[in-house]
Amino acid sequence: MAFSTYSRNAAINALLRNTALSLTPYASLHTADPTVAGASELAVANGYIRKAVVFGAPSGGASSNSPAISFGPATPAGWSEVGWWGVWDQVAVGGNFIWGAAMTNARTAGIGDTIDAAVAALTAAITGDWGTYARNALINALLRATSLAVASTKISLHSGDPGLDGANELTGNAYARQTGAWDAPNTGVTQNTSLITFPTATPGAWGNVTHFGVWDAGSNFIAGHALTVTPKAVGIGETAKFPIGSLVVTA
Repeated sequence: MAFSTYSRNAAINALLRNTALSLTPYASLHTADPTVAGASELAVANGYIRKAVVFGAPSGGASSNSPAISFGPATPAGWSEVGWWGVWDQVAVGGNFIWGAAMTNARTAGIGDTIDAAVAALTAAITGDWGTYARNALINALLRATSLAVASTKISLHSGDPGLDGANELTGNAYARQTGAWDAPNTGVTQNTSLITFPTATPGAWGNVTHFGVWDAGSNFIAGHALTVTPKAVGIGETAKFPIGSLVVTA
């Protein structure tokens, strides 16, 4: 499993649409795969409630719980078998489901028993089109209550895969990043909402463009993705333009 639909949409809104994101996480137990919406949580009864969980500083877009977490004890009756962890943004039933994953082994709690999550039992990792900066920033916002909101974004062009840090960006011949705007996310996917027009290539050609990138107003690479038409050759005197909906970012 991975991050929920809510988390993926919230990530796009925070990194591309200037919508602040900062969540305090609470761990949960599930009797079946919670999927992307937090299904099959253990009923709040017999001593079960969600537990506050602390995630460590991210590295490479991943983070694990530390210290350990203890649920229970189960009383006055035991709990059904559970096999999945979950994370939510509130302790009470309801709220927004953030993330879920299978346990290494399913567990059952008899009367008086606890179910414990050892250090690093919950390890969450950001994937998708996000770069290293964005992945770490999202872990901090989704799991470490650190506010994230990128005020504006710039679009870049690349002659090869930008990877996680914005490699292979074009340079020279009047090339410059351009301002981008993004539509409301749908199941973790967004696209540009306006025509993106780059300067005319002069006095030399730009060559083949295979990918685009997204940056904040500074120098932080946010995301990258292959163009839908690859490669796009930009010769001397030509202008690269990208219609509405032609640049897609997937969380």
